[in-house]
Amino acid sequence: MLARITPSPLKGTVPAIASKSMAHRLIICAALANGETHVTCNTTCADIEATVRCLTALGARIETVEDGFQVHPTMKSVEFGLLKALAGGTLDCGESGSTLRFMLPVACALGAEATFVGQGRLGARPLSPLSDEIIAAGCDLQGLGGFPLKTSGRMRPGTFVLPGNVSSQYISGLLLAAPLLAQPSCVQVTGLIESRPYINLTIQAMKAFGVEVNVERIPAKDGQPEVTNFRVSSGSYRTPGNVAVEGDWSNAAFWLCAGAIGTDPITVEGVSLSSAQGDRNVLAALSRFGARIVRSTNAATVQSDKLAGFEMSAHDIPDLVPVISAVASLAQD
Repeated sequence: MLARITPSPLKGTVPAIASKSMAHRLIICAALANGETHVTCNTTCADIEATVRCLTALGARIETVEDGFQVHPTMKSVEFGLLKALAGGTLDCGESGSTLRFMLPVACALGAEATFVGQGRLGARPLSPLSDEIIAAGCDLQGLGGFPLKTSGRMRPGTFVLPGNVSSQYISGLLLAAPLLAQPSCVQVTGLIESRPYINLTIQAMKAFGVEVNVERIPAKDGQPEVTNFRVSSGSYRTPGNVAVEGDWSNAAFWLCAGAIGTDPITVEGVSLSSAQGDRNVLAALSRFGARIVRSTNAATVQSDKLAGFEMSAHDIPDLVPVISAVASLAQD
């Protein structure tokens, strides 16, 4: 195929794609709920399809429909204990780290004797200390450090302890699994939490399905680090009937940053200005650079102006570093 590219100013309006981060979480909750759920999701990708594939292997029936997914849950399996039909079931995570880190504790909480597989370097990516906590809770994981990774046993409820400087996906995975356990459980995180907004997304998704996560922060004292307790009651997810995946700020950031360094305004439609996604802070960053920002109910517009550099922390927004760096490279000192 031969493609011909003609230079032209970058301008106009683009629709936001669905948030991959939120889609993972909502579809998982839907597959574990007490009834059918329609998940509106205007786009999909390989990582979302990997999560759908793994949930299907756990017994859910997920239909692709015109505007998203119709999710028929695994509720019978959840109600009647161990997933006997899943002995030897294979969960293919593709190259999705989110899928593996979310689905491993969920499968172990369900007592599924499952085999996890994947592609690329996914098998070599770290799972500790998440895997350590799962093993301590009564599960056996064979093949850590590669694929296939086989699980057996069923996770016991209790307190799961993780340091705050690990992937927030470990914390989210345990939170998603907690309602499936026989008794209330707690995910205890010590120290400053990395990428906290992603945990907030998990809590938001769980709340949409009737599961409350109580958050207790104990400040640092006498040389001891701060501790954050995420307490989850046992009990099933309850379907709201319909949920919608919001627009993705991580993807929108590239268009909005292009507007900040180009010659014409660029608008992204379909993003929520009240989203829990940390990357919506791209607007605050571009405003501090000096770009002109226009906000509306479900859209944002950015246009270039005189840009000036400043110092910012990317502690909660690591995914924005590459594209914000491109803007910074054109800002004055």
